[in-house]
Amino acid sequence: MTDPSSTYVIVAPPRSASTALARILWQHPAVRFYAHEPYGAVYHEGAPAAAAGEALRDPVDLNETIGGKSAAATGLVVKEMTFQVGSCFPELAARTAWPIVFNVRDPRLCIASRMEMRQQQGLPPLFPIEESGWGDLDRQLSWCRERAVAYRVVDATALRLHPARVAPPLLESLGLDFDDSLLRWTPVRAETVRAVADQGAWYDRVLSSDGLEPEDELIPELGSFPAELEFRDHVAWCGEVYDALQHDPFAVGADRAR
Repeated sequence: MTDPSSTYVIVAPPRSASTALARILWQHPAVRFYAHEPYGAVYHEGAPAAAAGEALRDPVDLNETIGGKSAAATGLVVKEMTFQVGSCFPELAARTAWPIVFNVRDPRLCIASRMEMRQQQGLPPLFPIEESGWGDLDRQLSWCRERAVAYRVVDATALRLHPARVAPPLLESLGLDFDDSLLRWTPVRAETVRAVADQGAWYDRVLSSDGLEPEDELIPELGSFPAELEFRDHVAWCGEVYDALQHDPFAVGADRAR
């Protein structure tokens, strides 16, 4: 098991471009391993929580995917969805000695993207409200604040628009040096991401990319979301959480990058 001093944890609501943030860390010479959503099987398949520990003990070796990794590199990047880790969050938080990175994006974009991906899979666009991930995000941030657990908030839109402004202070908070080369990469095999619940295709764009891409999606109007099952109200509440995070004292470059 990688030591907490060499483990970097990213937690995010779904469809918030958190894998793109993970790819920046993959490029760092100190990082060798990647664990993609180890709690996915716990949430989607009802696996015991111990299954996440097993997944963390068997991460992807990035030397076999992106290559160029030193044998001396021991860093492990763990990327997880807020709703998948859920109440197991304290266990995940204990695995890193560095600030936990909460990756966010305007929830209207996140939720609309999740609805679209479900439709592409032939599923109903509406999904359980808990799977927006914003309720768990709010609870997990509160848990960190109440216990003085270090964290950082990164807005994916700001990162993608001004990576050279946002990425350096983020990496510094993780004890990692920044270099412009971290913002460029080559496409990798789909096997780099061990997805569950038939969600492998959800990562095609970021895995086939060659670097951060500015956001080109239009933010949908709140009224475009269904009112049934209080779904639209939930999207509005998520927006309030997101707006408050723009002023969080541990938000990295949010205001400066806008």
